[in-house]
Amino acid sequence: MSKKPVESKYVTSPQMRSALKSLLDENDMSAADFAKAASISKDVVGRMLNYGIVPSLRTLIKAADVFEVPIMYLLGEGGRDLIPSASPDAFHSRIAELAKEKSVKYSEISHQMSFAPNSIYEWLREGTLPSVDYLVELAAYFDVSCDYLLGRTDFKK
Repeated sequence: MSKKPVESKYVTSPQMRSALKSLLDENDMSAADFAKAASISKDVVGRMLNYGIVPSLRTLIKAADVFEVPIMYLLGEGGRDLIPSASPDAFHSRIAELAKEKSVKYSEISHQMSFAPNSIYEWLREGTLPSVDYLVELAAYFDVSCDYLLGRTDFKK
């Protein structure tokens, strides 16, 4: 499981709270309906809506999938347009593809990032995802969107 950085930017987010409330209003959806549609516990949804607490990346993906919006839009930091992938890919496949395109080894990537050198290997071996902070860092490194890196869209930007 990926640990959040000590100085995590994504612990709480008033922007996420606002974006989520707007999406619920637009879709005439209650918090309970949203929790059910996203398969997220009502407690987690409550913390997102009441305190702006940023959940795990897997939970953010579920939330973004319900509204078909980019992860960064849900976090209040990006545009709303998302063209979903016709055949969604996995983070693990995308990171391998991007490393190959850039002709870099995972160890080379890790040494340029703020996460532990073995983190990419851990994510691949355990089938886990990085924290939101590390996902954003990796997306910037590869010059792609977080959603592309997660396999939610086939468009790199």
